[in-house]
Amino acid sequence: MSYPKIFQAEIEEDHNRFVVNIFAVENAAIVFFNEKNQMLLGTLAVAMPQLDRRRSVSSILLGERNAIITKVLAERLAVLFDKMVLVSTHLSGDLEKEGRQVLMKLLQKTVKKIEV
Repeated sequence: MSYPKIFQAEIEEDHNRFVVNIFAVENAAIVFFNEKNQMLLGTLAVAMPQLDRRRSVSSILLGERNAIITKVLAERLAVLFDKMVLVSTHLSGDLEKEGRQVLMKLLQKTVKKIEV
């Protein structure tokens, strides 16, 4: 496989657009979840798959506003990709609650299409 790999996907819900950008290298991936088409650094988490490859361990590095969804996304991606993952989520205050569910849908849509 040739690295780096770059991938982008989006989903629209209730007239709001959510975007994921993935930058993958051989041993890790950096993933940005944002609304609209703004790539902004948001709450930041890192996750690593455990040896059993069914679980992962994660930690919040920066921010607190979207901490729970950021950790969940990081943990799931670490297991799915079987590599270290750094995840950033940036959602505006009025989209925080509904955005969490949409980001999970976007994650499911994305991982079906790519291999990193």
